[in-house]
Amino acid sequence: MRIWKKLTIPSKITFIFWTICALYMIISGESGTGILEGICIWMLGYIFLVGIVQFLSTRKTNSAPAENYEIPESFSNEITEPTEYYQNYDLMDGHRFEHFCADILKKNGFENVEVTRGSGDHGIDILAEKDGVSYAIQCKCYSSNVGNSAVQQAHTGKSLYRKDIAVVLTNRYFTLQAREEAGELGVKLWDRDKLNEMINNG
Repeated sequence: MRIWKKLTIPSKITFIFWTICALYMIISGESGTGILEGICIWMLGYIFLVGIVQFLSTRKTNSAPAENYEIPESFSNEITEPTEYYQNYDLMDGHRFEHFCADILKKNGFENVEVTRGSGDHGIDILAEKDGVSYAIQCKCYSSNVGNSAVQQAHTGKSLYRKDIAVVLTNRYFTLQAREEAGELGVKLWDRDKLNEMINNG
């Protein structure tokens, strides 16, 4: 009965027809040879039936969907290991990079670390303090070196927030013009090397 349930409707019809033909040969057979042929035909039909069931069972097993496994996200909402920072910060968007930098600053002894609002921040992304000195920090997650406009924005933002030191923090490096401008305005430039140093210290 288990084999019969696994058959498709066309297979069931074929087997029934095959059985009827075999029974007809057995009943109408005038000699032992006719009866033997009918039995052989029915046996061949049964073997064929079993073969179909095994084929369908094997096919179903091979095509069964794989189990669902939990795949961890490439990036968690909150990264805690410095090695993860080192590998992933180039792929962050600006907003996430700001929060990442704020977390790194905390790990390096900065206090009262605050990420400013996205709009109307006057070019300053993070406010922080350390050893009695206040910082206005602009974060730049770029795919190329940072120019002097970021230096000017940080300098202006420092005055608006009334902080002691302006900083531009980036995952890249600074152009020659940016370095010259920073020297004239007293803006600190923390490039990729400085960022990695803080990551390792954290």
